[in-house]
Amino acid sequence: MSDFRGQLLDQGYVIIPRTIPSERLDGLRATFEVLVRRQFDRWRRERDAAGRWPDSFFARQPRVLIQSVVDARTAKAVELCLDDGTLGMSRRLMHTPHAAPTLMSLMCNPSEDHGPDRWHRDIRPAALAPLAGLQHDARANGPAYVQWNIPLYDDGVLWVVPGSHWRVNTDEENQALARNSSAPLPGGIPVELSAGDAVVYLNTMLHWGSDYSARLRRTVHLGYRAFGADIYPHAHAFNWDLGFTGRLSADTRRQFERFFELHADERRVIEAVLRAALRRDADGFVRALAILHPGVEGRIVALVLLSKLVMRLASLAQAEHAGYDLRKDIADAFTAGEIAAIGRRFAVLDAALRAPADHFVPGFQDGPAGYSFNDMPAGFGVDEFIASWDAAA
Repeated sequence: MSDFRGQLLDQGYVIIPRTIPSERLDGLRATFEVLVRRQFDRWRRERDAAGRWPDSFFARQPRVLIQSVVDARTAKAVELCLDDGTLGMSRRLMHTPHAAPTLMSLMCNPSEDHGPDRWHRDIRPAALAPLAGLQHDARANGPAYVQWNIPLYDDGVLWVVPGSHWRVNTDEENQALARNSSAPLPGGIPVELSAGDAVVYLNTMLHWGSDYSARLRRTVHLGYRAFGADIYPHAHAFNWDLGFTGRLSADTRRQFERFFELHADERRVIEAVLRAALRRDADGFVRALAILHPGVEGRIVALVLLSKLVMRLASLAQAEHAGYDLRKDIADAFTAGEIAAIGRRFAVLDAALRAPADHFVPGFQDGPAGYSFNDMPAGFGVDEFIASWDAAA
């Protein structure tokens, strides 16, 4: 594997040449064009009574979700996501016994020029842990989520700020982003990829879609998460469910069923963590949390991620999700009263994560939020969380 993992950890991204060998490119290009046409036909069918196309058709970066349009004829698109050069490489880069695809998509050019996107990290403070906590956890225990871009044609759209995956924004970056978040940043560099090459990167890094123009673009965009690593991934949800595998081979179905089994095993551990908190069973809680996040250092970050899950359970009825939704399975395991009580167990931690008022830090997804963007609560660890149960009773 050369030193691909070392480069990923050091720089936040790594280029892997010939992930798609040249002799496979033409076949995959043809396969993905079939998927693009099917997605276009779907958009056409979704026009409203006035003939207006859906908003997703006009996106600055239209995407095709592979699982929504794939079938046996186009199975090569899914097989690319499962082969050793992608799934296997992700497992090795994350140093984990198991990995699974969370996202399988194709990024396409829009029909008209939209210009550059904004610089961002794929972090939403209201839904995840503060950036510095996520970075500390990954540095201590290794990354547990990686994203991929694999262009079918030469592509230099992605820019990155190497090393920014291990730190918060500098003052210079914040000032530049405040002036213009859609212009080159100091220290930013383009990731120039030839057709078939891949870039694997950590999505906590500052990155930029520099040119969403009408120029032909067909870039496979994938996400993979770890199972069995020392860390609970901050990006853990599947953007697919098992239904689409009915259109594919038995072997492919079995692979996705195995991914689902890994997710189900993890869900049962999460249920055990929450049920122990519900009972105020400190010993059982510590044991279950150690299974979810084996690494001792950074374990409080897993609790923060669980707190976001808990706080969103009440809104489950209004939630929409493109694939399998963990929240529904968790909610089904508890009564409404138990969910309310679990929410109280996490109330002190949730309060500690909040900011005095809505605010915004440049370079994040979403706008102003009432949660800390960068900093974890000072002096708040697992022991303090357990002690807080009585205060929030």
